Amino acid sequence: ITNKTQLLFNKNKTIPLGRLDHLKIAVAVSSEGKYNAFIEQVERYADVSVIDLNQLNEQGKLFNTIIVAATASDLGVTNAALFNQAVSNNKNIILCKFLDTDLSRVQSNSQFGGKVTELVSPEFSPQAQRNLAMSVFGGLAITEGNAKLKTTQTRLQYSDGVGSGLDLPKMTQKIDAIAAEAIREQATPGLVVMAIKNGQVIFEKAYGNHTYEAKQKTSIKDIFDLASISKIAGTTPVIMKLQETNAIHLDSTMGSYLWDVRSTNKKNIKLRTVILPAAGFTPFIPFCGHLKAGDVQSFPSATHQVQLADNSYLRNNYYEEVMWPEMMKSAVKPSGNYVYSDISMYVMKEVAEHITSIPMDEYVQQILYRPIGMKTAGYN
Repeated sequence: ITNKTQLLFNKNKTIPLGRLDHLKIAVAVSSEGKYNAFIEQVERYADVSVIDLNQLNEQGKLFNTIIVAATASDLGVTNAALFNQAVSNNKNIILCKFLDTDLSRVQSNSQFGGKVTELVSPEFSPQAQRNLAMSVFGGLAITEGNAKLKTTQTRLQYSDGVGSGLDLPKMTQKIDAIAAEAIREQATPGLVVMAIKNGQVIFEKAYGNHTYEAKQKTSIKDIFDLASISKIAGTTPVIMKLQETNAIHLDSTMGSYLWDVRSTNKKNIKLRTVILPAAGFTPFIPFCGHLKAGDVQSFPSATHQVQLADNSYLRNNYYEEVMWPEMMKSAVKPSGNYVYSDISMYVMKEVAEHITSIPMDEYVQQILYRPIGMKTAGYN
């Protein structure tokens, strides 16, 4: 993508935006319809609220970062006064201005004396809006203008494959055919395909429906269950964080971290062996065989809050009282052979929670998902 955006002033090196978990962002515009492309692109990177540019003082009260998208004609004397007020209230203002003039005639000095961060685009079009939004978040490098104010790409770029060097129509045809076959053969009722090359999203498309009843079409905004990938996207980075900060040691044993393991056949197994997984754990334990009358019911209640499926709720604490003890009682084979077993990740979850004193689903949000802007990622 050719990015004509220029950075006129970068207050406190705000651009590209870094730790998104520290920011409460509002996008201020004169009309949502007019700036729809800009808003949609910003929403790919962060949770934002859209506010009225002319109500910036009141509607922007609870935000620490306000991104203003405006054409030169949108910006009047009143707005300049509003910006100054917001700055005096410790708001970080990022002004994204669209011009209808050649940028070579734009003064390179700041319109607001360095009080706000200022970006400018020489044209006003849907693509220019997307480019400016990507420039703010680091999806696009800013290479035009003042050499001291250039930036590098730090996040995914949404390019529709422009400049990828690939035959996109041919690639699309192939992906469409595979998706159609998967739906036709009932491998899945629907799917979303995204292809990324060199930091660019070059393909993104939704296919089919949520269910075979075809009541709701699949959207690229849908959230999917990642199933066993949670081992990689959830538990593993948590353990990596604890290991690199010396909160745990992989050559220490399970028994050194977990009291209820000390009386079992697993007390001397090292964490390094657990996470490989080469600890010899039993690969499958049919927990359903331990269910008793009343453990599962068809509706949620104060005593049954763990949803297994539609109209199926497990009693509280079943994991702590039945599943975990059964795992600890299970047989262990000689270590060294790789055997896929969920027990290894249950063990690492328990270790992490004992060490951090934080539920693992919340801890992984704190150390990974929120800081890098994985705003739709959850861990359950």
